[in-house]
Amino acid sequence: MKSCKLVRESGANLMESIIEGYREFQGIIRGYTPKVVVATRRELLKLAVYLYSLSLTFETVTLVHLENYCIERTESKSLGYRNLIISFIRSFFTYLLQQEYRSDNPSIWIIGICSKCRGTSRPKAPCTVQNSDYGQY
Repeated sequence: MKSCKLVRESGANLMESIIEGYREFQGIIRGYTPKVVVATRRELLKLAVYLYSLSLTFETVTLVHLENYCIERTESKSLGYRNLIISFIRSFFTYLLQQEYRSDNPSIWIIGICSKCRGTSRPKAPCTVQNSDYGQY
């Protein structure tokens, strides 16, 4: 995989090892399907490459960096795709918090978009449209 190779060549072994730990957590502990685990890993490796290009790590990234990444990755993509990327990132940063790699979780404030009403909503203030594609956070 190109992004995985780039992360290794860049010397970001710590970020890659954290992603591998998360992959095992998803597959073994959470029981996610192999397809979900592979898709999440692929996206997190792309995030790692993006952060490395900014001289950042998972421990030093801020909300602004995560939002910029989401904007760049989802430009001209569907709202559902954007929400999928956001859910991967939120889940991963929750894992980082639980494993004590971070003392906070900046990803909880990334704005999700409801595809039914086209409105933005943050966690704890979900969209009021029933059966929306917003997702659970």
